[in-house]
Amino acid sequence: FGSSHNRDNGTGGSLEPYRPTLGIYERCTRIQHVSYSRRDTQCGPYAENFSEIASGFWQATAIFLALGILILCAVALVSVFTMCVQSIMKKSIFNVCGLLQGIAGLFLILGLILYPAGWGCQKAISYCGPYASAYKLGDCSLGWAFYTAIGGTVLTFICAVFSAQAEIATSSDKVQEEIEEGKSLICLL
Repeated sequence: FGSSHNRDNGTGGSLEPYRPTLGIYERCTRIQHVSYSRRDTQCGPYAENFSEIASGFWQATAIFLALGILILCAVALVSVFTMCVQSIMKKSIFNVCGLLQGIAGLFLILGLILYPAGWGCQKAISYCGPYASAYKLGDCSLGWAFYTAIGGTVLTFICAVFSAQAEIATSSDKVQEEIEEGKSLICLL
């Protein structure tokens, strides 16, 4: 049986067929040339603006990912004020931030689920071959950005859990006693 490892052809290249990557608005393809070099792929946008994005699913993906990132930016801004403000509309700032992180995570998940649905669009089929369809890559492969987005989404939910734990830690009796004594910086070990 054959090995699944890439075999070197002696020029630094691989005998395995190249599988291009295709993103929401960018693609990477192999450059065909005579001499071999380390940089034999070229990546660049195929869409210059939102309306040129190849699929309605990818447009929705871009919107959901942008909303998730916008909410996470708002959480980062609000978290700066946790040193001065402990509640927003009688809700703990930690609970508010955790809730916003959870909502942002849901938007990110929606974007990640919708992205593969767009693989059946005409542009994806032209790059990835006739076997490309919704949730089937055809001759293409997933790039590092998709895996990074998955990792970021997981970390978003982990941060939401940490926000809940921060609320539990700061609402303990020991912390309340320290606050009543007039201390403003309290470290619990």
